[in-house]
Amino acid sequence: MANVVYIATSIDGYIARKDGNIDWLMEIPNPENSDYGFSSFIDRMDGILMGRNTFEVVCSFDEWPYTKPVFVLSNTLREIPEKSRGKAEVVSGNLPEIVDSLKLKGFHNLYIDGGKTIQGFLQEDLIDELVITRIPVILGSGIPLFADTGMELKLDLVSTEILNKDLVKSTYRRKKLLKHMKVITLAILISLSGVLYQCNPQKPREEKSLEITDQLQTQSGKIFIVRSDKSLGASISKVTVETRAFDVVNDTYDLGDIDPVENIFLSDLDGDGYEELYLTTRSAGSGSYSNIYGFASNRDKSVSQIYVPEISELGAEHASFFFGYRGHNSFSVEDGILINEFPVYAPTDTNAEPTQNRRIIYYLLEHGEAGRILRPFGQDSATK
Repeated sequence: MANVVYIATSIDGYIARKDGNIDWLMEIPNPENSDYGFSSFIDRMDGILMGRNTFEVVCSFDEWPYTKPVFVLSNTLREIPEKSRGKAEVVSGNLPEIVDSLKLKGFHNLYIDGGKTIQGFLQEDLIDELVITRIPVILGSGIPLFADTGMELKLDLVSTEILNKDLVKSTYRRKKLLKHMKVITLAILISLSGVLYQCNPQKPREEKSLEITDQLQTQSGKIFIVRSDKSLGASISKVTVETRAFDVVNDTYDLGDIDPVENIFLSDLDGDGYEELYLTTRSAGSGSYSNIYGFASNRDKSVSQIYVPEISELGAEHASFFFGYRGHNSFSVEDGILINEFPVYAPTDTNAEPTQNRRIIYYLLEHGEAGRILRPFGQDSATK
């Protein structure tokens, strides 16, 4: 589930003129009448949450532009204008409670729109993803996208693309790795280590690590270098992917602390003639869950990380593919299609003895508005 910003700004960071006018957006030539990926984006949203000012601008349009439910954030608007009734409803209160309430109603992926609303979400650290398209104009003044939130938010750049030769569209994802839990855990560990040291002071033992390096070369001569650094006895690894010989951009991608790498392979799942890199990992413990990470070649000029949705981010139809899933899965490629095979558990099954048949999930590598997405599209059964 995610709260996502999808917005255009001027080069100097404004989303509208001081009076709210966005006429400068309409001046960009668009001979092919492209929506620049907005339709694909809105398809994966469950609903739209916008501020009152943005809602009033939308109400001035000749036609209602949305096919998804709209929620208007306002503490002063009492009812929706007659022409928009049935298409939008008013919500009020503090943002975390509003988001939780909407998610309980099934609105897990929300498109967040409107300057003040976006700034409010940022202040609460409730934004998971930002898709920002920069327009080649300097307004000099206006309504800024970002305000003084009083806090620092770190992001990962997922992809950047040039649209219509003039527009630069970038997708960022928020780094959220259980921040508060990590702080609490660190404090506990510091206190505990002090107690243990007082009870049994001794020279700290030097931690040994094992680094594994794999180098794969595509058919076109581009190089991926995968480094996995694992402390001996640890159940996680620090994994990086380095690219070489790509025509424009070569970089190093840090996957952070993840489960140990089990398999690495190249495959052209989308059939564009350029191979992608895939890594599968396996967790320790009884579940033995395998996850997959991917990196796609942008026509051998650069590389972008492939987005693999969590099960909770899938629609109801595709999420149902994973009913009875408790790990023990494995990924492989057959006839150019990625498959994920695992035993299916009945609710009363023990972890060691699944009683159902095995299930095979088929994946499709799609070109989304913010990059490539590895998405399940079908399933099949296999005998135990």
